[in-house]
Amino acid sequence: MLDRYKQLVEAAIAVTNATAADGPEHVLRLLTSRAIIEQAKGAIVAATGLGSTEAWRMLRETSQNHNVKLRALAVALVEYLGNEPVEQPSGLPAPAGDYRAAEVARAMWQRLATRDRPRATV
Repeated sequence: MLDRYKQLVEAAIAVTNATAADGPEHVLRLLTSRAIIEQAKGAIVAATGLGSTEAWRMLRETSQNHNVKLRALAVALVEYLGNEPVEQPSGLPAPAGDYRAAEVARAMWQRLATRDRPRATV
């Protein structure tokens, strides 16, 4: 049951630390990054039928294996699927395009799209 709230607690701690150290702009960037990562995880879950923990692991490992930042990979994946730039809160600059992350995101999605989905058990 506590695992259910782990991400929420981690996010609350990160926001608290960021607010004290870096100000409100950093908090907005942090929350935006988290939202984009959650969107990317949701796309992976929808495409594969995997759980969110496995989707997180897949994003994290792909990021590490290809030496791209996880946020950049998530942004590239969401932009690739949506065919438009990710939305940013007003006052924050749009993330710089990361061509390497875009290549990795495309390749990752192509692998996921051709993967067999697990069958639901009834």
